[in-house]
Amino acid sequence: DMLYNLNLAKDSARQKKNLLICEGYMDVISLFQNNIKSVVAPLGTSFTEEQLKLSWRYTDRPTIMFDGDEAGRRASFKAALMCLPFLIPNKSIQFVTLPNNTDPDSYLEIKKFNSLLKLLKNPIKLLDYIFYTSSNQVALNDADQKVSYDKYLDDLIETIKDKKIQYFYKRELKSLFFDKLRNSNKKNIVL
Repeated sequence: DMLYNLNLAKDSARQKKNLLICEGYMDVISLFQNNIKSVVAPLGTSFTEEQLKLSWRYTDRPTIMFDGDEAGRRASFKAALMCLPFLIPNKSIQFVTLPNNTDPDSYLEIKKFNSLLKLLKNPIKLLDYIFYTSSNQVALNDADQKVSYDKYLDDLIETIKDKKIQYFYKRELKSLFFDKLRNSNKKNIVL
């Protein structure tokens, strides 16, 4: 498994300590022409374990920026879950999400280059990405739903092989989960 454009992107990726992974070849070409040189795309249908490990050779925290459509969001989330078992200290991934139904190429046409740069400079950490993406898709209205979602988070954490990362990710996820519950309870109280 290789990454499209890696031969041209690797020097810039090492220098800038970042590698941007987009969904398709046209995205790579468009971004490269706009002077974002450390950009690649998966060769094949989805981002794989081999491509993750290959990207870690050039940066500790590659950035995934797939299309802002339903398929792109699913592929981003799948990549987030796929990488969990392979996390090791100082190696992770992060995410940039594009607005609905835009890809990097169309985003550059609609918005200015500086707007894209702002997105790229404020990526979402892996754990936050997983939590907010998954928790926004579930109802947490009663105890059974809360227990079910909490179990889902526990099962995700169990896939992490590194015990230290597993420990801290679990604490962080639980904190995010209980913060969300506290905040949703406040809104429901009518005085």
